[in-house]
Amino acid sequence: MAHTMMNVSVPVKMVLVELVNIGLAAGMSLDDAKQGAITCAIKGLTDAGMPADIAFDAVLGEGAYAQLASSIYDRLRA
Repeated sequence: MAHTMMNVSVPVKMVLVELVNIGLAAGMSLDDAKQGAITCAIKGLTDAGMPADIAFDAVLGEGAYAQLASSIYDRLRA
């Protein structure tokens, strides 16, 4: 089964909101709760069998994975 952003965008957003709320309830700062939510969402999608690049884009927006890869490549060449 092919995974697309359309299949996961709304559920992922709902999960992110819930994970941020859990982090805040546990006493985390807003930034830490957001960072933890993003990490958990990407890991959950990859654990479910979604390729990492698709999961990354599903959580952070289309093109985010390519942008990160390009940034890393540029830094390695510097």
